[in-house]
Amino acid sequence: MTAEPITGGAFATDSATDPVARVRQRLPVRLLGVWAHPDDEAYLSAGLMARVAHTGGRVTCVTATRGELGRPDDDPRPRSVFERLREDELRASLRIARVDRLRILGHPDGGCADLPHERGVAEIAGMIEVFRPDVIVTFDEGGITHHPDHLAVHRWTTDAWRRVGIGELLYAVMTDEFLERYRPLHDRIGLFGDHPPVGCAEADVALRIDLDEREVARKRRALAAHASQTTAFAEVVGEETYRSWWASETFRRAERRP
Repeated sequence: MTAEPITGGAFATDSATDPVARVRQRLPVRLLGVWAHPDDEAYLSAGLMARVAHTGGRVTCVTATRGELGRPDDDPRPRSVFERLREDELRASLRIARVDRLRILGHPDGGCADLPHERGVAEIAGMIEVFRPDVIVTFDEGGITHHPDHLAVHRWTTDAWRRVGIGELLYAVMTDEFLERYRPLHDRIGLFGDHPPVGCAEADVALRIDLDEREVARKRRALAAHASQTTAFAEVVGEETYRSWWASETFRRAERRP
């Protein structure tokens, strides 16, 4: 199983150091992100991906769907045209984040949970075996927004990682402090619907990426590349809030055993 090149770059590593610690120390690693839809990767890990690339590491992104259900109801474009648009947006965003390779699994948007679990696990396990990442990032048990596709990707990635036994798996999480700070915003836009998230205690955060102004600007450009999804949303939220909303990316370690 292969992934299509996006960019290229040199790579060196120090295998004697814990890979998560290497990211904190800004040393190169191999990073694999596994997500459900185009723009998941940008919101939750654009800063991490760009930082890994900037320090000489390599980044591969796996996206389960093309996000074809993200089309507005009044959009006259055929579904095939919109699928291509979202794929083009994804590639543009990943180039901004300096991602090396992209693999789109091509599953139906909204249908990941209906696929055989073993199929998803096998696909992700194959990518882990080929890329041999030091660090893997994906959704936590709540999928951030409880979207069924997010939850399926979480289960696939977790079981694949446990099966293959390569690298460290980190879950993208929202800390208790983050949820409290942005609670009014989340309530106003209905981000979580009827499924309130469970926050992560600060003590359980294994990796925090606090973006500086340059990194925030790059992440904002990566999000802007997903224009069909983010332009109107940013207008609703307000540009200042939108830029600061995910200016910190937090992750906790997964457990090797269930």
